[in-house]
Amino acid sequence: MRNFAYPYFSQSIGEFWRRWHISLSTWFRDYVYFPLGGNRVSSYRHSLNLMTTFLLSGLWHGAAWNFVAWGSLHGSALAGQKWFTPSRSLNPSGSTNSEKQEPVLDDKLAFTGSAFFPSLSSLLNIWTTFLIVCTGWVFFRADSISDAYGILIRIAAGMFSWANLDSFLHFVDVQETALLLLVAFVGIEWLRRNHECPITTGARFFRPVRWLMYTAVIWGTLYLIAETEETPFVYFAF
Repeated sequence: MRNFAYPYFSQSIGEFWRRWHISLSTWFRDYVYFPLGGNRVSSYRHSLNLMTTFLLSGLWHGAAWNFVAWGSLHGSALAGQKWFTPSRSLNPSGSTNSEKQEPVLDDKLAFTGSAFFPSLSSLLNIWTTFLIVCTGWVFFRADSISDAYGILIRIAAGMFSWANLDSFLHFVDVQETALLLLVAFVGIEWLRRNHECPITTGARFFRPVRWLMYTAVIWGTLYLIAETEETPFVYFAF
């Protein structure tokens, strides 16, 4: 099963969970969300089912309040999405009303359109979804609820600080190569977003050209890894 499908280009939380950790979200859909009644219940019960599913998902990652907060954030976002899009009933994996026995299929994960640049509305939706997801990651990775709140407050305060802006500009000057590589990787993923893998080129390119591309990606990845501090794998704690 394909497990990730460009999740950070998602334009809603429902779409994010159709593209992020597909094996895990499918398991919770089939063994928690569906048995609770899925979306074949009243609107209020449907919202409760979403919240319950994501609260259990948070507790599955760890018995701590920060994981409960992470699950609550995603459950609330999905429930809110349901109320703002009443014509479509969305479940945690993003599928619609025909939910029974519905698999998460790769051919349903393709993005529509092949525009070189996203439209303004698409970009706004992607950015909003990204902010919600990243806010959740703060709770997910923090040691406690208080630590998560402290981090978010410092982020919010730093957004309007000229001193932090000056520090960031100096950081860009020092790390410009890494940032350029990061921008290049994101650009490649966007342009290749309708393919299962962004560096899958097929036979259209001459073999040496393809291997040159693969080598550049490998060395670029190693360079970025060398510039970061070593952190333990997140699931070692579970």
